[in-house]
Amino acid sequence: MSRTRIARAAGTAAIGLILCCTAVAGPHAFTRTIVTQRTANGHVRDTTVVSAQGQTATRHAVVSNDAATGTRTRDVDYTGFSGKTASVDTVTQRTAGGYTRDTTATGPNGKVATRSVVASCDKAAKSCTKTISVNGGGG
Repeated sequence: MSRTRIARAAGTAAIGLILCCTAVAGPHAFTRTIVTQRTANGHVRDTTVVSAQGQTATRHAVVSNDAATGTRTRDVDYTGFSGKTASVDTVTQRTAGGYTRDTTATGPNGKVATRSVVASCDKAAKSCTKTISVNGGGG
């Protein structure tokens, strides 16, 4: 696996990172390239996988953080070797005693599944209680 830092402004941290690797040769060989780019409030990560047969699959993830509201959003889009697409979108919100996290996943067949987490934490007891609700999409 090789790592290459890209585009660095003077006096700042690197704003991007490229990772690349190739699996063992043969019918299941692949090459994966990951490009991560920092943004003002998060990052964007693009992953491309190319199979030995020349098929391409991609993953595009955008993560943003809002410190003022305690919110983190993560939106991920996938395209498989067959060209079918899927997505997973998540919003996490910090609360006074824990957090909430809502996730919506849309599969390649268009079916939608949701998952909701409400976490309440007791720092003194060093424990958290989570309530998780799932509404499946069957794919």
